[in-house]
Amino acid sequence: MSLDLGLRRLAGVLTDLGASWFVGGSVASSLHGAFRATADVDFVVRLADEDVIRLAAACAGEFYIDTESARNSVLLGRPFNLIHQQSLFKFDIFPLTAHPFHQSQLARIEWLPCPLPGLEDLRLPFCSAEDTILAKLAWYRTGGGVSGRQWSDLEAMRDVQADRLDSDYLHRWASQLGVSAELHRLLTP
Repeated sequence: MSLDLGLRRLAGVLTDLGASWFVGGSVASSLHGAFRATADVDFVVRLADEDVIRLAAACAGEFYIDTESARNSVLLGRPFNLIHQQSLFKFDIFPLTAHPFHQSQLARIEWLPCPLPGLEDLRLPFCSAEDTILAKLAWYRTGGGVSGRQWSDLEAMRDVQADRLDSDYLHRWASQLGVSAELHRLLTP
């Protein structure tokens, strides 16, 4: 499977570069909730300008990356992507910012088996179930609160994680992220 090659290679490159990183998005919500197919894998990575250059050099020949665009994205705190040339699979790179929520997410990562079929032997750093819920709530709100796919991911994580969720942590960060109303709706079905 070519996703297998691309994901393993990119995880290895980030580790070799000594980057602080974790997997988020729909792959993390699949881990903490119910599996769903995805068109990309989201990585949150601490990157300085020189790190982007090192990342591009390490990925040369295997991934397409527009280095200048990626450098500008990191400078602006915006995501950029890498495309695995063999599979054309996309990996979205979200810069890890100094925002306290990003720092909290990083502090709470867990190295767990990948939930994607055929990749269960690959252990990756994932953000916690609570952090995945909070990030998805923020994306849901940013998207106008209309994404059925995002909401389904949220409900699946709520149902699977149930009593294991740290309610105090969720409510504290939901307030700071401006998603308290969405969290209340999620937790009171």
